[in-house]
Amino acid sequence: MPSGARARRGFAFVDFLTTQEAAAAAAAVAGTHLYGRRLVVEWAAAEDGLDELRAKTAARSRAGDDAAPAPPAKRRKAR
Repeated sequence: MPSGARARRGFAFVDFLTTQEAAAAAAAVAGTHLYGRRLVVEWAAAEDGLDELRAKTAARSRAGDDAAPAPPAKRRKAR
């Protein structure tokens, strides 16, 4: 690490326009060293798109009230 720098775990999220660019960058960087630390490259999991989220919500609402149990009633302290 450069002098005066605090020790950090270090991570970054990087977006690329194409899968090919991302794969090339990952291959070029994976396993290299930076300031004495080995760089590790991992792919992020894809998030659900808007259509998938809408479908999940619709499925839950069609399932009715039985799908999601009601929270327990609050108890009051006896005085």
